[in-house]
Amino acid sequence: MNIVITGHVDHGKSTLIGRLLFDTNSIPETVIEEAKRSSKRADGSLEFAYLLDSLEEERAKNITIDASRTFFKSPKRRYTIIDAPGHKEFLKNMVTGASQADAAILIIDASRGVEEQTKRHAFVLKLLGIQKIIVAVNKLDLIGFEQSKVTPVVEEIEKFLTSLEITPQAVVPIAAMEGDNLASRSKRTPWYTGPCIIEVLDSFEERRDLSGEPIRFVVQSVLPQNGSEMILGRVESGVLKTGGKLRLLPSGREITVNGIKVMDGSLKEAPAGKSVALTVDAPEALNRGAVLCDGPSPTITKSFKSSIFCLSPNGIPAEKTFTLKCATQAIPCKVKGIYQKMNSSSLEQTGRNSDKLDETEVGEVIIETEYPVIVENFSKIPALGRFVLQDSDHICAAGIIREVSAQ
Repeated sequence: MNIVITGHVDHGKSTLIGRLLFDTNSIPETVIEEAKRSSKRADGSLEFAYLLDSLEEERAKNITIDASRTFFKSPKRRYTIIDAPGHKEFLKNMVTGASQADAAILIIDASRGVEEQTKRHAFVLKLLGIQKIIVAVNKLDLIGFEQSKVTPVVEEIEKFLTSLEITPQAVVPIAAMEGDNLASRSKRTPWYTGPCIIEVLDSFEERRDLSGEPIRFVVQSVLPQNGSEMILGRVESGVLKTGGKLRLLPSGREITVNGIKVMDGSLKEAPAGKSVALTVDAPEALNRGAVLCDGPSPTITKSFKSSIFCLSPNGIPAEKTFTLKCATQAIPCKVKGIYQKMNSSSLEQTGRNSDKLDETEVGEVIIETEYPVIVENFSKIPALGRFVLQDSDHICAAGIIREVSAQ
């Protein structure tokens, strides 16, 4: 299961992850010794954040720059942890990390309370449809483990999450540095009778199985292989089978799957989530961005309604041309209508029928593409329902598709 750790800068994300890794025996001894040496140079004590923040630049700035990944095992399953940056400057990386998560831990410093990036990150979790959320109220050691100081923080974040229609699975008071209520329940919080972080994570069901949905295979590339061509891509939904007949979009042509290959051999079938190489009866018809499907077709359109989160310091002006990237498709597009926008921290509505979306604002918009694009509602097939807007090499916005109409 993929878990993203989010929250305002300096609220303890890296420390939380480092302590989880340490308490679950998921760190090689050599890494621990290196962290001790690095920490000793810093302040003479072992700092659990050093177990994760291994880049010298990150240590120097004391902030997490990229969305790093690491792993640990609980008694129930294996987890991939995505550490999402909290600093506003690195919000793009936070969005990228969260888009790949099945669940999230939103961390809050009990001594500082709910801050700007706490709210923005919560909004991104809502925007990306992540429903399995744990709120971790951290740094109890700084407030003497006093329940009276935790309660106002819990009430404030629960009120904000309610306004987003988010119900967290648990709100857990923790001291990440000391390991309280992470892998085991703490004796220093007798007033808290709920589960620890690991217990909540282990209670989560795996992500929705898309194998029962219609087949959607997104083509990433076509490569020559031993005199033939291999179609590389990912099964986003359904179960792909050797011998199966599929429709190729956008052309509508019928394609037969002759073989399914992986690194160590061949498969008779490939379920949702599997990246494979295909041999088909008409490889010359396939290009990056094409979609193989069965059942009800995805929508092929040049216009759709969406919610987008502006990540550009220059904003998102209406009518400016961007590159829409959805799955492996890359198509020129424009934001044609910003019919509502709001502040992602305060949730205050900041305009209607506007001509520009400012940085960190969320907009309900209409996107028009220069060429037809293959999409689905985000709630049905996420891979074809989320996208980014890019200007040159810069990601300017992330969004999800709310409503599509065929054209």
